[in-house]
Amino acid sequence: MEKVIIREYSELDEHNWIKCYLHSYSSSIYLNTMEETKPRYETPSIQLIAEKNQNIIGILDIIFEEVPGQLGSDLEQRSGIITVLGVLPSHRRTGIGMHLLKKAELILNNIHKVYRCEVWSREDVILDNFWSKLKFLCIDHYYEVYYSDDFFERFNINFPFEITPQTFIASVNSHSFSKLVRDFAPDRSFKIKIWEKSLY
Repeated sequence: MEKVIIREYSELDEHNWIKCYLHSYSSSIYLNTMEETKPRYETPSIQLIAEKNQNIIGILDIIFEEVPGQLGSDLEQRSGIITVLGVLPSHRRTGIGMHLLKKAELILNNIHKVYRCEVWSREDVILDNFWSKLKFLCIDHYYEVYYSDDFFERFNINFPFEITPQTFIASVNSHSFSKLVRDFAPDRSFKIKIWEKSLY
């Protein structure tokens, strides 16, 4: 059996990275957030891939802070933030995601002296179990709400410069979410859980 290799991403991987990303996310709760290009980061990052038979079967991107609170929710210590983690459906439940994350944690800890990792994840039984299994703890949550363009027409909201938004997205806390559902029911909504893991 061909060994799975965990290594750093390079620009030569971009085409196959995108294929893995699209295939991984198309069957997930994140379908509506998918991009068709590889993210570019202005902050420091760790970008890893899992490769088997020269095929990319798993991907992981983590950005990390230079000062506490720059990106994450902890104001006292620097954090790494998981922005992308995907494994091809045919290779799930084989430990690929865990191996990618363990490699990234070692780099964060030993090289960059970052001792906390954070991820924001939509509520989902499978994802919740996955993060819990990797010893992440859910520390908070908020809600993403989505409104289509008729929302603006119904409430006579005008935008300058002839801007005509197709979708309005907002992030709200539990109290605001309850009021929105009661008064302005969104077309879609997702509960977002904030998970953290200590790397000490």
